[in-house]
Amino acid sequence: MALNSGYIDIKINDLECDCYVTRPKDTSKPLPIVICLMDIFGLRPAMEYLGQKIAQQGYFVIQPNLFYRSARSPIIEKLELLGNKDTIGEASCTVRGFSAKCDKNEVLSDLRAIMDHLAASATYSSITVADKVGLVGFCFGGGLAMRAANEFSEVKAAASIHSGRLALPDVADSPYHFINNIKATLYFGHAENDASIPLDQIELLNKTLSDAKINYSSEIYTGCEHGWTMNDLYKYNKEGTDKVLLRLSELFSSNLQ
Repeated sequence: MALNSGYIDIKINDLECDCYVTRPKDTSKPLPIVICLMDIFGLRPAMEYLGQKIAQQGYFVIQPNLFYRSARSPIIEKLELLGNKDTIGEASCTVRGFSAKCDKNEVLSDLRAIMDHLAASATYSSITVADKVGLVGFCFGGGLAMRAANEFSEVKAAASIHSGRLALPDVADSPYHFINNIKATLYFGHAENDASIPLDQIELLNKTLSDAKINYSSEIYTGCEHGWTMNDLYKYNKEGTDKVLLRLSELFSSNLQ
């Protein structure tokens, strides 16, 4: 499917948030919106690729730079650092500084502003369905997708892919504390080998969601490590990535179309 893709700026509180947008060229009917929340390494070709694969299923995909208050994309100059376990630490030092300054409540406010912009924009309002929004967050973005699903009634489906620290009892802002308003269908894809969310944490997350009677599914990806969907990371697993894209297609087609 042919796509229209590129970067746009959305003004939020007098700052410019750079966003990657990709959608089918044929917009004869309005498209459901999928907000794709980046991993900690930011917007770059690896993230754009995932957005394009989702857009090809018939969605208007927008990927905001969650660190726009600190830096424009790409936030890492030397992307080749990500492909080697001996050099990825250098890139991690840079992005951890950005993530430390990224306030989760500000991100929720940003997402509200982005959805409002799409609904009001002469460019986008006629080609998007404002009340049918999907979310998918990778790594750093996964917990934020959960928070947004709890916050916004427009969100009908949300996914968290290889995200850590989702269910920490002693951490006040751990995402599993914020599920009381979730009406969306949720999907969780966990790495088999991920120190940031060991099995006992996954089990606690699942129990909490089940007790709250939230419609969700949770899956552990055998042989995959944290970050496996990013094709520029040394942990990339193509088979696991293809499976994630299939699960996202199923999730969004069932809840957004």
